[in-house]
Amino acid sequence: MPPYTSHILQPLDAFLKDNILSSFRATSLVPDNLEVVLLRLEVKPCTLTPPLPRTN
Repeated sequence: MPPYTSHILQPLDAFLKDNILSSFRATSLVPDNLEVVLLRLEVKPCTLTPPLPRTN
């Protein structure tokens, strides 16, 4: 790597797979286990109503 490009490439060191996965684990949102993520979400089901027909 040329010495004049190190400041451009340095932020890429922070985006390693291990860093990203450990951040998800710290927040209890483990991306490898979809059930764990879905259980922590507060999803309220709703019924969609069809739109009324337009009359001109």
